[in-house]
Amino acid sequence: MTADSREEILHRIRKGLGKGEGGEGKDPYPPEPGSSSAGAEPYGDGLARVFEESLSGIDTSVYRAGRDGVLEFVTGFIKERGVKSFSIWETEYLESLGIAESLEGGGLDIAPAEDKAGIAGTGIGITEADYAIADTGSLVLLSAPGKPRGVSLIPPVHLAIVRKENILSDMWELFGVLNGIYESHDAIPACTTFITGPSRTADIELNLTLGVHGPKELHVLIVS
Repeated sequence: MTADSREEILHRIRKGLGKGEGGEGKDPYPPEPGSSSAGAEPYGDGLARVFEESLSGIDTSVYRAGRDGVLEFVTGFIKERGVKSFSIWETEYLESLGIAESLEGGGLDIAPAEDKAGIAGTGIGITEADYAIADTGSLVLLSAPGKPRGVSLIPPVHLAIVRKENILSDMWELFGVLNGIYESHDAIPACTTFITGPSRTADIELNLTLGVHGPKELHVLIVS
C-alpha cells in the first residue's frame, strides 16, 4: 500500500465518521458497511489493510484467518516455536474457539490467567484485543476478571487475536465507541492497556533492546 492510498483510506473513513483532519467529529460511530460509495473499498477491509501496514513498521507479525481456521493456526504457531506452556485470557470468545482445551490436550501446561507466578514461567500469553487502532497499529486491552494484563505483559511472546470488526480507524473512534458502551468515564476499566509493538527499552546511548520490560515478540491474528 502506498502512502497516498493509505491516506485516501483514512480520509474516506474520517469523512464517513463526519470528522475533519483535526479529529473533531459529529458522529463517533462508523458508517454502516452498505453506506459506502460505489467502488469504495469496504470499511472493515480498508481498516484491516491500514492496520496491517502499521504493524509491519513496528516489529510485529500479522496473520489472517477465518474463525474456523483460528484453532489450526494457533496450534501450528505454538508447535513451530516449541512452546511447552501458556496462559490465556478466560473470555467467552476465546473459550468458544476451544484453544485452551486443544493446547492442554496436546500436552502443554496452562497457567491460569490470574496466576502471576505461573504466567512468569510460560512461553506465550494469548489474549484477545478488545479493539485495534488502524492508524497506529495499536492494540487496546480492557482489563477485567479473567482478562488480567499480566497475560499480555509477562510471557516472552504475546499472541493477540483481534476480530476484524473491532478494528477502528483512530483514537477518536475508540473514544466514541467506549462512550457509547459505558455510562460514564469512571465506568471504563481503570487498567486500559495500549500496546504498539513489542517491548522496547533504550539506554542513555539510545541502544534499543526488545523484550526487557515486556514481551520480546508480538504477533497479531486478525479474524474475519
